[in-house]
Amino acid sequence: MTLILPVKHAWLAFQKRKEECFMRNLANRALHIAEGLGASYVDVRVMERTTEGIEVKNGRVEGVASSTSAGFNVRVIVNGAWGFASSARMDDAEVERIARQAVQIARASALVAGKPVQLSPLATQRGFYRTPMERDPFTVPLDQKVRLLLDADAAMRNVQGVTLTSSDMEYSREHKVFVSSEGSEVEQELFDTGAAISASAVDPSSSEIQTRSYPNSFGRQAGTTGYEFVEA
Repeated sequence: MTLILPVKHAWLAFQKRKEECFMRNLANRALHIAEGLGASYVDVRVMERTTEGIEVKNGRVEGVASSTSAGFNVRVIVNGAWGFASSARMDDAEVERIARQAVQIARASALVAGKPVQLSPLATQRGFYRTPMERDPFTVPLDQKVRLLLDADAAMRNVQGVTLTSSDMEYSREHKVFVSSEGSEVEQELFDTGAAISASAVDPSSSEIQTRSYPNSFGRQAGTTGYEFVEA
C-alpha cells in the first residue's frame, strides 16, 4: 500500500498537468483563430467538471458514480457587435468551427446592431486560484470514504426503532481556463465537498413515520473545501 498510493498520486498529478496544458492550448488556439478572422476582441473559456458520489443505504453500498462534463466557448467583437458560440467537443476541428461560428454571428449581428460595443479599459489579469483545502477528496482512497459512510450508517441503525438509514457523499472539481485578446490568462480549480446522513423510524402503534437528517433537512451540506469538511 505504501508503494501503490504514491504511484497513484503521481499518476493523477501527471494527468492533471496534461489536462491543464490541453485546456490552455485549446483556449489559445481558439483565440488566435478568431483574431485571424478579424475579431477586434476575443475571450475564450474552457471548463471541465468531474463529480464523484457514494451512496450507502441500510448498511449496503448502493452506488459509486463518477461523471465528467467539459466544454468551451468563444466570445468575440467584430465590427462593433458581439458573437458567441460554444461546444462540448474539444478537438481541433471543433475549435476552429466554433471560432469561425462566433465571428460569423458577430458579423451578422453587426448588420442590425445599434451603437457599437465599446469595452471599458481593463488591466491585464493573470493568475491562478485553487480552493484552499487540507485534503483533496479525489486522492482519498475509495475504501476509506466508503468506510466512513458505512460507520455512520451502522451508528444510526444501532438506535432502537430506526428502520431505514442512508448516508451519502459527493465531491466535485471544476477546472476553468480563461484567456483574452487583451492578454489576460486566468485559471481556477474549484472544489465542492459534502455529505449527509438520514434515519427513519416507524411507530408500530400508529404506523407514523418520522425521518431526521443531518446536517441539513434535505440534501447534503457542502462547502468549497476539501475532504476535511466531511471528516469534521
